Amino acid sequence: MQFCTDYASVDFDTLLDRSSLYIRELVKSNQAVHLISRAGDAPVLAAELFVTSLPILKFLPQDRGVTLIDIGSGGGFPAIPLKLARPDLPCVLLESRGRKCLFLESVVRRLELPEIKIVNSRFENYVPATDCAAITVTSRAGPPLQSILPWAAKLPGLTQVIVFDTASAGLEEGIASDSHGFYLDTKLDIGSSAEIHDLRLLVLKLKLTKSS
Repeated sequence: MQFCTDYASVDFDTLLDRSSLYIRELVKSNQAVHLISRAGDAPVLAAELFVTSLPILKFLPQDRGVTLIDIGSGGGFPAIPLKLARPDLPCVLLESRGRKCLFLESVVRRLELPEIKIVNSRFENYVPATDCAAITVTSRAGPPLQSILPWAAKLPGLTQVIVFDTASAGLEEGIASDSHGFYLDTKLDIGSSAEIHDLRLLVLKLKLTKSS
């Protein structure tokens, strides 16, 4: 598989235009549905969430047929920003709360995003389609990592699990003590401001595939 090493293939003019619409819808809906934190400046928070989702692009194979499964999507992070940057990327957004699913469905319609599925379900109950050649699982503020990993390890097409971590969350330490067959392949610092300077991505892969 070929992986993106930079953002040269991203149409940033289109991305900026469509991301503005997404953030406006997110901020407006956040008044009724808790999609992002209500503390602080909502537009600034939404922009921070958007920008810090994009570094995942470098870990996504460029091949078509690779499916992104986002757990606990909430307001759509990181899946919606990734989909806007990579319209060819099939996505499944798993969200257990119905009101958040309604928001996601509305945004998908407004942005006319193809090949994206909103599933109102807990992740443990979701079975991917059999035609998923390769799967990347993501989670930003979803269920505990130690709940995700046993489920993800059973996915036939799994290639990696990518989660967001902070020093206070301490997910990296949890991986070391109870990995469920995964190892930490990459750690990437992605903090974009003083408020989130310790934010990082953790990319996990199954130990069985480490030598492949």
